[in-house]
Formats: sequence, structure tokens, C-alpha cells
Amino acid sequence: MVASITGTRAVVSADEVSELLHTSLALCPGDFSVHLHYPEDFLIIFAFREVEDRLAGDHFISGPGFPLSLRPWCKIAHAGSSRLD
Repeated sequence: MVASITGTRAVVSADEVSELLHTSLALCPGDFSVHLHYPEDFLIIFAFREVEDRLAGDHFISGPGFPLSLRPWCKIAHAGSSRLD
């Protein structure tokens, strides 16, 4: 799953995103990890398929000072095309 800061581009750490996910989505420590990820802001990796399945789909969460958009990761989301010679 990928997470992006929406609205004003506040500087947000992976720890702040992790805390927001714990409190807003009732996740437990060890259920996931948060990593910096370009071009989105964060990549969320789930430890268990059951947790990932429970959170399938898009989510919008308002945190203290920043809104967060969550959506499934897609390996071709930012793919480009080029010509093969």
C-alpha cells in the first residue's frame, strides 16, 4: 500500500505516519512497516495478508497536522513508455 500526504505539503516522518495508522486503523505494532518511497511519500508493507485484506481499497485519514491518502500499490502506476530500438 502507498501513502501520500495530501493538501499542504507538511514535512511528515515515517514514525508520524506509523502512529497515525496505529491510532486510526486499530493496527498493532508489528502489523506493518512504513518506508520512504518515491514518487509517493511512503510505502506501507504489511506483515500479514489478513491485515492487508482488511485494509483493501482507498482510505483517507486526517492526522494531527496532515491528511493522509492510502491506496493499493501498483507496480505500473508510474510506468513510462519508451521506444525499443
